[in-house]
Amino acid sequence: MKISKYKQAHPVEEFNENRDKKLLLNKIEIKRIEKMLQSNGITIIPLEIFTFNNKIKIKIGIAKGKKLWNKKESIKERDIDRDTKSQLNKINKFF
Repeated sequence: MKISKYKQAHPVEEFNENRDKKLLLNKIEIKRIEKMLQSNGITIIPLEIFTFNNKIKIKIGIAKGKKLWNKKESIKERDIDRDTKSQLNKINKFF
């Protein structure tokens, strides 16, 4: 994650935005997350970002992507909803 320099920080102090950040988890937690990431379709996503005692904390979540059939189903439902809304708008304009 790229974190820019704080605007009111001392100008002489050197700051590298792209440096590696520490992951503050236990070894067991890191191994469990690594094991989950080995399977296909699973990724880590940031849920919340907040500051606490001069530290930036990120709440992360592990998410699994949709299957192809599930994507097609959600696209179909979205199309049906859009069609019904357009039909209702035509009827409302008529009355």
